[in-house]
Amino acid sequence: MDIGIGGGYLAILIKKIYKYTVEGLDRNKWQKKRFDKFGIKLTDHDLSNGELPYENESFMTILLCEVIEHLDFNPYILLEEIHRLLKPSGYLIITTPNITSLDKRIKMLFGRSPLQPFDYSRYISKNGQPHVREYTVVELCKIITDIGFNLTPNAIKQLKNQRYGEFAFKKRSYNPIRYFYDLSITFNKNLRPEILIAAQKIV
Repeated sequence: MDIGIGGGYLAILIKKIYKYTVEGLDRNKWQKKRFDKFGIKLTDHDLSNGELPYENESFMTILLCEVIEHLDFNPYILLEEIHRLLKPSGYLIITTPNITSLDKRIKMLFGRSPLQPFDYSRYISKNGQPHVREYTVVELCKIITDIGFNLTPNAIKQLKNQRYGEFAFKKRSYNPIRYFYDLSITFNKNLRPEILIAAQKIV
């Protein structure tokens, strides 16, 4: 299950490569025909309505990718619903921007906001929502464990499509500022641009 499926690129990729049964939930019923073509069932639902329209223990894995930062209500409500929907020992995978990333700290040093500008909403769709609240690694882990999840071994990782960490050291040109940046975020997860957490429902 992909909650906040958006354009569905990740869900479609999983469906094509692994042949898993994939469902999506979002406020984009106009894309239903597109998802039908790929064999992905789409449920049109507003997350702010509270209870999700599924039976208990319906899914083995739930993705919440780039969604939690857009919520304008208590994230515990949605995460408790996700816990309800997961089968015993099921997995929750979350990705979200890191509010304490190194680049955001640098912006604040120069008097700039680390968050999206107020006029960001002018450039997104009518059903879009700008970032309401971004999280730190520590507080997001606490929320998840409070609800009844265990963080899996090596649960907090950097996203492979980011230009940092081990990939950055392969660059030929030497830039001392870039080198310091890459080195910092490689060895300190609290400075990385994105948070990726995998957690397992406690049986």
